[in-house]
Amino acid sequence: MSASYPDYPPDFEVWNHLESGLQSAYDELNVLDTKMRELTIHIGKQLVENSGVILLSQDKAGWAEHGNSLLEHDTWIRHAADCVVAQEGISRSTQALDRYRRLQPVVRESQLPPHIIDYIKEASHSYLFGFDVACIALCRATLEQVLREVLIRKGTYTEPQLRRERPTAGTLLANAKREALLSTAYGAAKRVVERGDTVLHRGLYERLTLPVLAADSINDLVQASIELLRAGAST
Repeated sequence: MSASYPDYPPDFEVWNHLESGLQSAYDELNVLDTKMRELTIHIGKQLVENSGVILLSQDKAGWAEHGNSLLEHDTWIRHAADCVVAQEGISRSTQALDRYRRLQPVVRESQLPPHIIDYIKEASHSYLFGFDVACIALCRATLEQVLREVLIRKGTYTEPQLRRERPTAGTLLANAKREALLSTAYGAAKRVVERGDTVLHRGLYERLTLPVLAADSINDLVQASIELLRAGAST
């Protein structure tokens, strides 16, 4: 086996292979006559879409009542619904590598606490697969965890006090600034909180701006977390 890459690229992108497999799955429905095939795919789409909404209007009560039964007992409808789910999954996955390149990993001298890493992973994965609103909210939640931890180390709060007073992320950030735990990354931390507050309490950003804001939230979160944890370790 050659120790170097050949002078030509792979024949197809990964997504071509997945798309062709998905098309083969859809093609299995061709054994049905045209009207039955269209109806089966329509039912599959409706089941998936309505499951995503969770709270249905009265005119869609039948989907809530019979949806699980259809998926359990009708293999063709289940197959069609699986195709719909797979199509959305592939659609989201095709963007993940380009989204990954928008993130800016940062090297620090010591490891972040495991629970903070878990939070950042959840936020990053939400972003990679196109769940931008969830990503922005998780970035705020992660920063809040970091702020709470560092302010406890500093002696600004105790755990019982935090449980009793339940300060907002904005209040925690203001206290961190007052305690000189943030300087160059204060603006980044403030943006994380403000974006999170917007999607949680005021409304969603326009769809076209969400991917950029989500990536910015992760990058800002990393900067702010590193400065906070460094300051917390020195207290």
